[in-house]
Order: sequence, then structure tokens, then C-alpha cells
Amino acid sequence: MRWKSNKLKELRDQYIGMLSSLYGEDESKQLVHILTEHLFGVTPVRIALKPEKRLSESEILQFHQAVKELLKHKPIQHITGHTTFLDLKLAVNESVLIPRPETEELVQLIVEREKNNSVRLIDIGTGSGCIALAFKKHTPEAQVTAADISAEALKIAGQNAQKQHLEIDLIRIDVLHPDSYAALPVYDVVVSNPPYVTQSDKKLMQKNVLDYEPATALFVENENPLVFYVAILEFSRIHLANGGRIYFEINEQKGPDLVHLLEKHHYMEIALHLDMHGKERFLEAVKK
Repeated sequence: MRWKSNKLKELRDQYIGMLSSLYGEDESKQLVHILTEHLFGVTPVRIALKPEKRLSESEILQFHQAVKELLKHKPIQHITGHTTFLDLKLAVNESVLIPRPETEELVQLIVEREKNNSVRLIDIGTGSGCIALAFKKHTPEAQVTAADISAEALKIAGQNAQKQHLEIDLIRIDVLHPDSYAALPVYDVVVSNPPYVTQSDKKLMQKNVLDYEPATALFVENENPLVFYVAILEFSRIHLANGGRIYFEINEQKGPDLVHLLEKHHYMEIALHLDMHGKERFLEAVKK
């Protein structure tokens, strides 16, 4: 990759052109906007006001390296080291999933249901802590626990909690092994966005997800696609209060199967909710 100028505006145009074949023009513009603000603190408005702004050689190299990483499908969030989830700026890396906009909808649903309650909530498979922290911010009286099997994920979640000045408990459990959580208390709310993408669906996934995000947080075997939901219901058999509520993010193709599973476990008020794309993405129910 060669650059023809040290003017920021001209470099931006060059890099947008290079990225467009992979991302399309509109997304390429957005990616370059994010990079220039992240690397140099310069917004598109400032560039328009000062089109002659020049970069030093070291700044050009920084820009160059970031664009090279984008051309290798590296997520922009891993280049900047953070993402935005609702109104939180959260650190992310290759140890955690990058939170999706659909998961924001799940949090909004939970906040709407629980906002007037001083509940004890546990988020199982917390990753970056996005669900736990966003719920805590919008429901300050709640007691929130973030659980994960990954020590690296809990480290990131802890850093995010500290930066956001939000107090949550962090615990390491393996929800597939009851001995790891036997000593935990009873909660009023259980929420989880567990792995639910089947191995056969891998071919539908984009390269930036397959190459850079943790497979253990994404995929389940074709033969046992509901393994984590079954395990979380087993957790909830003892650790969710009667009358407590459970919330899941789900594979859009598994809604009826999960409704049946919850009925078998004697849950009531079972409801499927559509995401912004009209897909069955969220499930809530009340424990009898």
C-alpha cells in the first residue's frame, strides 16, 4: 500500500477507495471516519474546515497499519479497542464477542420489565459485561452478577465495570458443570446470550467473525444446539426464585423448540419477541 500525499483528506479518500471493494463505499467511509477520529482525534467536520491538514510520517504509518488490518477483515472494534453498547463505551478484544445491536434490544426489554424492582440478576456468559453493565446503569438498585467460564472475559468485564463506575459481582462458573455454581444464591432474574450458532451455520458467517471472535462463545454442535439453554434451565431450577423471570437471546430458528423446552420445565408466561429485523430473537418466561 502506497500513499500519494500526507494530507489527511487525500489519504482518507485513498483509503476509502481501497476499502470499498471489500466493504462498499458507505461502510468504508464510516470505517475511515472512525479511524481518523480514533487515531488523530479529527472528526469529518474538522477535516472539511481544515482540508489542508497534514499528517506526520508516523501518523501515516499508523493509518496505513489500521487500514491493512481492515483489509484482513479485522473488526474495527478490535483496532480501536472498544465498542459502544447502548450508552456505554466498552473495551473489547479477541477474548469476548463484540456486542450486537440486537442484544441492546434484549437489555431494553429487561430494563422495561424490571426497572421498578430491586432485583438480584445474574448474566450467564457475560463476555464483555455488556448486558450486566447496561442493566446496572439503568437499574442502579439492582444487585447484578456477571458470570463466565473465561477468565480473560471476566478480566475485560471487570475493566469495563471499573471504567463505567458500576459495581457488579464477577464470578467464574462453567454452567455445564453444576459443581462450579452450587454455592451461588437464588436470583430474581436470569439472563443469557449463550452460544447458539450451529456448526453447519458457520458457512454463513463473515470472515471478521470467524477469524477474530471467540468460537467458544458462538458455536454449538449440530447434534445438541440447545445444550446451553438446557444447562441454564438446570441452573435456574435451584438458583432462580419461584416467580422469577428468565430471558434468553436465541437462534432465530429455534424459537418453537425453546418454547417447548420451557414448557417442559414448567415455566409460564412464555413469550417470543422479534428483533429489529423481524426475527424471533428473544425469549422470556416466568418460573412457576
